[in-house]
Amino acid sequence: MNCEFYGKEKSIDYYHAKTNTHCHKVECDRQWHIYYNGKLHNDIAFMIKCPTWVSQLRGDYIDTKYPISGYAKEQTFENFDIAFNNHKVESESCQSFLDSEDKILLLAGPSHIGKTHLANATLNKSRANGYPGTFKTIKELENLFIAISGFQTHSEAMNNFNQLKSIYFLVIDELNEINQRFVNEFQDLLDGRIQNNNKTVITTNLNPGSIQEIYGEKIFNRFGIKTKVIAMEGRKYGRQEKKQPKNL
Repeated sequence: MNCEFYGKEKSIDYYHAKTNTHCHKVECDRQWHIYYNGKLHNDIAFMIKCPTWVSQLRGDYIDTKYPISGYAKEQTFENFDIAFNNHKVESESCQSFLDSEDKILLLAGPSHIGKTHLANATLNKSRANGYPGTFKTIKELENLFIAISGFQTHSEAMNNFNQLKSIYFLVIDELNEINQRFVNEFQDLLDGRIQNNNKTVITTNLNPGSIQEIYGEKIFNRFGIKTKVIAMEGRKYGRQEKKQPKNL
């Protein structure tokens, strides 16, 4: 079976006798794609039908294929300081997002109160469960949007952009810093992820009303589609408090 995007590099066929169906894994030089009964699937959630897939995607495979920084990888629910700002409910809500019908999780609140830690903890939990995901700051997305408009970098940048649309789990950090000129590209990214039935966690210092005021209806309306909003408050973490979390 040939990949519809970049051409075949490796194809593995899993036959399910009970349902008389086939899962195909096609791995390319850019990314892997999944075919179910010969049809391309962007919704990775269907893999729960195929335990072999989930076992293959755990651990080292995801770490190698979709690497994230050590800092992001170290942030988990286990080492999140729940007691510091009494964020037990917020932590539990992030964990329940993984199994919910919601597609966007918006963590809103002041800087340095644990939003990014919870976002990365949710990402790492998803990766541990066998579902690929990655972390991007708004500044990194802006650099990608700039590259898309460049003549020499357009093709590679579009490949990277399409991968961000198709990867199952994406953390977008610091929405408040996005440049106004990239609103259309950001809207396109969210639309693609929603259409592909993927999950996105977004952190921001802005409240939903401010997002609507600054970025308008185009962006704000995307947050009305299967979105869970968690408003966080509390004291700012200091450096020492970040290094030595206290779990309940």
